[in-house]
Amino acid sequence: MDQVKYKSPSKLIAKIEIDHQEKAKTDLIMDPPSKALLNRISQLYESERNGILKIREKVLSFDKRMTEITDKSGVFLYGKGKNKPCIEINLAKTIMGRKTRTINNIKVPEPKLLLWLPYEFINPYVNNNCVRMLIDTDWLETATITGYTPQTNTGFSVKEKPYFSAKKYNNSLDELIDIALETWLKRL
Repeated sequence: MDQVKYKSPSKLIAKIEIDHQEKAKTDLIMDPPSKALLNRISQLYESERNGILKIREKVLSFDKRMTEITDKSGVFLYGKGKNKPCIEINLAKTIMGRKTRTINNIKVPEPKLLLWLPYEFINPYVNNNCVRMLIDTDWLETATITGYTPQTNTGFSVKEKPYFSAKKYNNSLDELIDIALETWLKRL
């Protein structure tokens, strides 16, 4: 039997830590997508369906405390309960005030992605808070922050600031999701 020799103990420790992290990731057993989610995404374009399922898998495999909360309207919230949200995929059928398109002769509202990101994305002078931000995405690669939803007494509503249209934040979708996951982890 061949033995692997390490030149320093730090390399051995690093290998053990990496093995532990890989084992922890494989230990996470993820439930298959719910029937409600599959029904909601069935009317979307294939690229949107695949993107939503990929995001779901990435988010749920990030940490064992991450859960999926579904409500009857078609909002899928990912986080630790309703009080520690991270990502929201809004597939509500309500068409009022939302862009729609016709797919197979059916009017379908565009799915919405909202991420809890650091407030400094919209105000560089505030760095101790996070806020739910509306993301315009192709569900595969590109993502742009187009608005944010400050919490009011009546709930959340999208409030686009004038400087948002002139000063968009362009990142990859994966980068923004990673930032949202890191922000969520810091809030726990």
